[in-house]
Amino acid sequence: FVIIVLLAYLPFGAMTYFSRFWILHLLFSVYGNFSSFANQSLNLINVISPNTEERTRLMSFGTIISSIIPSIFNVVLPVLATMTGGYENLRTYRTVMPALLLVFIPMVYLLAYKVEDKVVIPKSHKPKISFKQGAKSVLSNKYHWINTISGLLGSINAGSVSFVTFMFVYALRKEWLLGIYMTVIGLAYNPGFILAPALIKRFDKRNLKIIASGVGLISLLGQYYALRVNSIALFTGITFISILLTTPASVASQAMGADQWDYQQYKYGERLDGFAGIFGLFTTPLTMLTGMIVPAIFAAIGFTSDWDILFDPLMRNKVILIAVVLNGISGVLGIIPYFFYDLSTEKHKFIIEELKKRAEAEEEAENLLETGEGV
Repeated sequence: FVIIVLLAYLPFGAMTYFSRFWILHLLFSVYGNFSSFANQSLNLINVISPNTEERTRLMSFGTIISSIIPSIFNVVLPVLATMTGGYENLRTYRTVMPALLLVFIPMVYLLAYKVEDKVVIPKSHKPKISFKQGAKSVLSNKYHWINTISGLLGSINAGSVSFVTFMFVYALRKEWLLGIYMTVIGLAYNPGFILAPALIKRFDKRNLKIIASGVGLISLLGQYYALRVNSIALFTGITFISILLTTPASVASQAMGADQWDYQQYKYGERLDGFAGIFGLFTTPLTMLTGMIVPAIFAAIGFTSDWDILFDPLMRNKVILIAVVLNGISGVLGIIPYFFYDLSTEKHKFIIEELKKRAEAEEEAENLLETGEGV
């Protein structure tokens, strides 16, 4: 909230380029450090059940419930933004955004209410591991590396412009239609969430993720054509179908992350969820470099900080073409590592059974020791 307010109210226009650069860098760095705390809510699902199929169901139906407010938000926000001058007016970010944050931030505290940890470990188990040991163990997990490399390769399109922005703000100049568009598109998510458990059981998580990437690439070409002909109906239809087909993969991806921590415990004796950020030591400097690719290419064709030039069809089409190419390359590179992912549902079931046996054996050993001491 503080970062949003500072970004909206600081007088960047009166600053020199270098002052603006370093202040923005500082603000976004601070935001990046604290954003990981907020993301911990996503990790609750990792420990809510050891059963991967049950976790998948919780992810699917939990997401449906939690998406109700954002769905309403997607309708209300464009209307409120129009009242303050639209998304291009600074008043929107000084009034509407902070007000909405004040409403929704308290709701975050409801997420962890009565959530119980059901990790398969003895109740008396107290992990004692050094930072060096923990970091080494997590860095030895091949599935974490697959995720990390995929994310890194898929980040080369960072800084690209949203196709939705191209269509409604710059091509058609009808921001008020965004609310209707987002409402229609939002309807595509729920069927995907409902079908996700069955599809994951049928195709397995990795395969579903790979299939979804292929669908995403086809959708990318369709959206590009819709943008070139300025067709809202075609753009909306293609996006709707794409979301409908790829939403189950988003659930699968989240479930894969939970499975990997079970594998971590199976392979190295401890879950070590708290060491997940260790990969940031490698990815942060690299993503800073990949994040310069899009701005450098856009600058080469004359698109820098003046977004008004996107109202020019010739310049807009150039930027769109570059965005399509970069998104396509990003999509292809990002999915390649998952061809080496072999943590199937059956393999995960075996891991959980083994962890249960270990936990029972450890508890029995502790009980025997206690009995011996009593005698």
